[in-house]
Amino acid sequence: MPENKAFFDAIRSGDFAAVKSLIAADASLASARNDSGVSGLLAAVYMGRSEIRDFLIASGAVLELPEAAAVGNLARARELIEKNLAQPNTFSPDGFPVVAFAAEFQPHCAAPRT
Repeated sequence: MPENKAFFDAIRSGDFAAVKSLIAADASLASARNDSGVSGLLAAVYMGRSEIRDFLIASGAVLELPEAAAVGNLARARELIEKNLAQPNTFSPDGFPVVAFAAEFQPHCAAPRT
């Protein structure tokens, strides 16, 4: 699927115009996952591409628990956890502990270090 590769390449390089163009051509890319199962949204978070992250959210990217925690959408995280209380003990497709996403990517949610 060449669009998927082009989409993740655009995220990786920070090419916001290309991401917008690809989403305009195929809205399902907003929730696309790479070969490892990592969403475009998480890829944007990992790479510090906040403009792309925000655009993907606005474009309807599906927020599973890793994405919800990484972007600080606590309402969505709570909704998913209430459906499955074991979810906070799971891992993202690339092996990152889901429970740590909020602390890693949303530092204002983490407890202060003493």
